[in-house]
Amino acid sequence: MNVIKTYVVNMDKDTGKRKQIEAQLVLHPELDYQIWKAVEGRKLTVEQQSELISPKFKERYGKGASLPAAGCSLSHLGIYRDMIEKELSYALILEDDAILSSDLKLESLVKLLDTEKPVAILLTPDFWYKKRGLVVGIDERHNVYELYDGYMTSGYMINLAFAKLIAPKLLPIHLKADEWKIFISYGIKLFGIVPHVVSFPDGIGEIGMAGDTPKTFLQKIRSRMISVYISLCFVKKYMGGHRKSRKNWR
Repeated sequence: MNVIKTYVVNMDKDTGKRKQIEAQLVLHPELDYQIWKAVEGRKLTVEQQSELISPKFKERYGKGASLPAAGCSLSHLGIYRDMIEKELSYALILEDDAILSSDLKLESLVKLLDTEKPVAILLTPDFWYKKRGLVVGIDERHNVYELYDGYMTSGYMINLAFAKLIAPKLLPIHLKADEWKIFISYGIKLFGIVPHVVSFPDGIGEIGMAGDTPKTFLQKIRSRMISVYISLCFVKKYMGGHRKSRKNWR
């Protein structure tokens, strides 16, 4: 198997995370990795924020439209542009808190990227698919499904066609990096592997903390009611053959 170009998104200040991910990467000689200097959103000047971040970002996400979230989108956009400039056929993109399994199943996944159609493959959990959406069985345990929604950018693969389609649509930043459902509406094919081969730590991380504020009693009640409603919707979807990939190891 040929080595796979791998981008590892990491902020300069996060030396601990960089050491942790590099300790894992040395166990994967098939990955030709590069530490990609992430954009630290909080360090953007007022002028840079005005130039790089659309007002639509705040309109769409409200309190979730944090500077770290915008920095994350800018970091991934930079990778897409680098792929285009270097004409890379495909690449693996990891964030520095990714937890890698011993076998990433990349040889089978690369075959799905060998197309002129824009394709992304999520290696992490937390996405939606249908049982009848099976694309390929990799082995007795692992299957690849076509997805209709998903979250997270801790670990995923894309091809050049994806980068060329999505990169021009992102600036100024008006979407978070993991708006996979919207990317599908732009014309990409989104796949995911079940069970996942890349995981991530528990917790909300810097992006989540930036938009996190204490909830009032009424907000907590509302959140609980929404949670119950979502659970009922999930049962209905499950009966219709819908499935959600969940994190089962870290």
